Amino acid sequence: MSEEKNIPQEQTRYFLVLKQAAKYFGFKLRRLTPDGVIYEVYNNKESHRFNLSATEKNTAVLRKIAQNKLLATKVLGRLGFAVPQTIIVSNVKEAKDFLKKHKNIVVKPIDGSMGRGISIGITKAEDLKTAFSLARKNSRAGQVIIEEFIEGKDFRITIINQKYYFVAERVVAQVIGDGKSSITQLIEKENKNRDVKNCLVMDEITEKVLSESGLNYDTIIKRREVVLLRKNANISTGGIGIDRTDEISPKIIRELLKMTKTIKANTVGVDILTNDISGNNYKIIEINTRPQMMSHHFPHVGKKRYPAREIMKMLFNIK
Repeated sequence: MSEEKNIPQEQTRYFLVLKQAAKYFGFKLRRLTPDGVIYEVYNNKESHRFNLSATEKNTAVLRKIAQNKLLATKVLGRLGFAVPQTIIVSNVKEAKDFLKKHKNIVVKPIDGSMGRGISIGITKAEDLKTAFSLARKNSRAGQVIIEEFIEGKDFRITIINQKYYFVAERVVAQVIGDGKSSITQLIEKENKNRDVKNCLVMDEITEKVLSESGLNYDTIIKRREVVLLRKNANISTGGIGIDRTDEISPKIIRELLKMTKTIKANTVGVDILTNDISGNNYKIIEINTRPQMMSHHFPHVGKKRYPAREIMKMLFNIK
């Protein structure tokens, strides 16, 4: 019981979603490690292991590629898939040279996760020092990459077994004014209605985003005015998930399914930017072999989807 209490909520959420999916097919799920990261799903005949949402069906090579954002971009680019131009930088001067060429860039840790350490829409050289330090701080390897800024909405496409797909638009964390409450009060009110894992975050990044708009936590917002709290739409920092599975264009999903076959990915989250999910133009900005599935199972808007069930079907070869 004490071990259970010490397991982070993120692991618990994954476990419960997978447990429900296992139960749906009459399987059982159990934790294999005290930290709640490795699970085993089993029946009387066979068993399979998970690392959170990652399955044994993905290769070790693929996991290494996905963990290194620069390497993933290079591999996908050389295979002919649409990706932004990306380089690794060891200092702010190198970043300034890239900014001078591209005018608008993204700075991120080479191996980050859950949106930590990412600065989006950097257009001024004086902002690079802070962005570079933040990215390096959130990198396990202490390395920073920068990429050209791509205009578009943020979508997560989770693909299972190279054929089943689930699409969620991720909308930037925000609050809407009521004409009498400060931003702090609006955040606190909104968080009372949210799961703790999806709460709006008040940190140095939020403060910086507000400051760039001439706002602070004490500012009272006009009625119906929308205030953005982040530049990226990560669900774990308060982003909103909207189901768009039925809207993705045949061309985009056909190319993404081809990509999963090419790199032999069987459980993967693909992050893309596009102005129109029903159109033809997009760029892949990241792949993740431990996809965050909550925006599909528990969308804020739209139909619930169940990628965890497709994972179970894949593992146990259920048609």
